[in-house]
Amino acid sequence: MLMIVYNEQANLEAHLPQWNELFDCFIIGIDSKTTDSSRAAVTSALASTPGCVYSFDYDGLGASRTLALSLASKHFPSASHLMFVDPDWRVLPHALPNKRDLSADATNFFFKVHDRNGQTSRWLDWLVVNEPDLKMKYRWHEMWQFPATSPHHTLKKAKLSWEIQESKEHDNWHADAHEHSESYERYAFEISELEKDLAVDPSDHRLLYYLGFDHLAAWEAGSREGVAPEVLAEHIEKSFRYLEQRAQPRYIAVTKAVAMAGEALRSEYGNMPSPEMTISTLQYLGIMSYKFRSDSPTTHVYYDLCVAYENDDYRCHLEKSRLLADEQKWGDAWLTAKAALASAIGGAETAKAVNRDAGTTCDAPVHVLHLTKHVGGAVEAAEIHQGVQRALGAFSQLDRCSDEVRKTVAEFEQRQPPPVADWDAVLSEASARRMRSLPRSAQSSIYEALGLAPISVGPELVKKLGFHDTFRRIVLQ
Repeated sequence: MLMIVYNEQANLEAHLPQWNELFDCFIIGIDSKTTDSSRAAVTSALASTPGCVYSFDYDGLGASRTLALSLASKHFPSASHLMFVDPDWRVLPHALPNKRDLSADATNFFFKVHDRNGQTSRWLDWLVVNEPDLKMKYRWHEMWQFPATSPHHTLKKAKLSWEIQESKEHDNWHADAHEHSESYERYAFEISELEKDLAVDPSDHRLLYYLGFDHLAAWEAGSREGVAPEVLAEHIEKSFRYLEQRAQPRYIAVTKAVAMAGEALRSEYGNMPSPEMTISTLQYLGIMSYKFRSDSPTTHVYYDLCVAYENDDYRCHLEKSRLLADEQKWGDAWLTAKAALASAIGGAETAKAVNRDAGTTCDAPVHVLHLTKHVGGAVEAAEIHQGVQRALGAFSQLDRCSDEVRKTVAEFEQRQPPPVADWDAVLSEASARRMRSLPRSAQSSIYEALGLAPISVGPELVKKLGFHDTFRRIVLQ
């Protein structure tokens, strides 16, 4: 177990005993600026476990973690694996770590960490095979760096069933140093760390990406905390600048090649531009162009680039549909929303097949449901009916719907039958022609509203249709 610590006494006392059952030995660094009894908490909790507690001067997360790795190689060269653990992590009982899960043919192991906000989670590969000269690169958002001569230079990744929860019961170093983990001060510090790395390599795609999003996060946090408007405006301009650099064609072309080649290319060459980062970059450049510059043409360009880059990702389909809805282009908005929904459902099914998260939001089906209130004049009733049913069915495949989303779903599930654009037209048609000539969705809705089994035109149906006002009231309800 590897850990670096800054004023984490309460978390160490609460969580170290649990971790002690998994590891055979430990290396824990105590930041030289620590003012609490973190060192005593470590020695007390791990008194019976071989290990090393040392003091270090912080010089970025990458360098600080690399020092811990070098000490692990020195003190415990025979250890088979190394895992970085944060002091505020606690293991979830239903997904306990087990050393037997570590396959011999993998170099990097991913496990799930649930964030302290209770809403999001992420996969970290902070568990690797042990070998000399391992490093972590970057002062912030650090990543593994295997030596070029390593037999594990081509990474082989495996996903574990282990799940970890970030604790919010005790303060962590974010709270001690930066008020809390989403404070303006925290993001300002993070930006300063990233800029130090960027000064060394101004074209690093990873740094451009994180700086773009950290400036946007600083704007959000600063808006909450009353930061001066001119400072907030500067964060937005810098966010645009960094993300626009990250969206250059050379990065998009490389990430497309990486996506097509799969994990093999990224594993062999390490720090390759990430397809996921490219999708997020194009998506948010579109969002920001519309929000901050009211530039619809440029927004469309970014969404179109994103869809062209990865047609199977729902996010840019969804954002484009929202933009089209704002422009009251209801037919196009509906078609694009259907594409978003299909991508979201397909992504969920793929994720479940490979034991990944099945999705983080239910935005796509919710958007489809909301659009039904506006598209009646541009979309056929049967098409609306089909879209509603598909959206409602999607919620069983997508995870973590909020209470607001559940309320929306409940509202639409109570509408039986789903609303059709013009019931008077349906009634006139039903009176003048045979029921079988109507769209199938209209037939089904009428039969259901009248409490009839699907039948051919006959006396019973004619009799029921004679009560025009009653029929209309039942249907509209």
